[in-house]
Amino acid sequence: NFKKYFILFILISFLLVELILRIQWGIPSPRPMPGGFDYGYVEIYKDFFKKVKLTDGSEVYSTQRSHSNYQEFNATKDSNTKRIFIIGSSVALLYASYGRDLENLFKLMMPEMDFEVISCAMGGYDSFRASLIHKEILHYQPDLVIVFSGNNEYHSPIKINLALFKFNRFLETLHLYRLLEEKVLNKHLFQKAATQKVLSPDYRLKNYQQNLKYMIRLAKKQNVPMAICTLPVNFRDAPPSDTPPEIDKQYLLAKIHFEKKEYKAAINEFKKFLKIHPKDPFGYFFLAKSYDMLGDIAQAKKYYLKSLSLS
Repeated sequence: NFKKYFILFILISFLLVELILRIQWGIPSPRPMPGGFDYGYVEIYKDFFKKVKLTDGSEVYSTQRSHSNYQEFNATKDSNTKRIFIIGSSVALLYASYGRDLENLFKLMMPEMDFEVISCAMGGYDSFRASLIHKEILHYQPDLVIVFSGNNEYHSPIKINLALFKFNRFLETLHLYRLLEEKVLNKHLFQKAATQKVLSPDYRLKNYQQNLKYMIRLAKKQNVPMAICTLPVNFRDAPPSDTPPEIDKQYLLAKIHFEKKEYKAAINEFKKFLKIHPKDPFGYFFLAKSYDMLGDIAQAKKYYLKSLSLS
């Protein structure tokens, strides 16, 4: 009985103090979320589609995720229809925007069939986030899943427990909890997700492979074919994001030859520059462009990739 009364005393005391604080300071406003946190860490666990009943009594699945292309498809799939899902990030968005054109193209090739091309592409999604969508769409009778993934493996692989996250958000509406959190805990779930260490390329590649293999295993269990596509990459028009060495005389000399379209001379001067600055991405980038302009694609690719690795 003493234990029960003690717990009751603590609870009543907590509520009284909280009431006094609310009278004095008002109701706590929700904590601001870091930019993109809800998009990248919370919303990814919600279903991409929801079932909606139309006025004529039929049912469709419609997109319910923010920043996605709105689409809907029949909840009951016709036996004569082939259903194709496209998942991935911004590259997938480009292809998905031609969904109707793809449907018409397939129809021309196979007039006896109907086709549904359904986009689940989300800008900035990595392979882990794509795998969550992939797991869901396997319930919608796909005949093919097309995956465009690999450009956004910089995300932290942290997985948010939504129940704990929501409970924590609720507790943050209490002044006493906020004080305890700020003074003692000094860490929040969203801060842990938003301040992860930079992941090594080897780790990111391994994680990426695991996510793709996971999707493949799930698809194989349901006999759903998948197309995993190589992403288009534009080396030629993507200069390094670093600061160019514009005050270096040797670099400027090489650039002058390049601007005058004297590409052989530019190659020689950029190579001299790179002997002095062997880790400068701009030197390799314009060396690659010089080879590119001369039609030496193999050398151009070699140095574009070297620039990319250093940038």
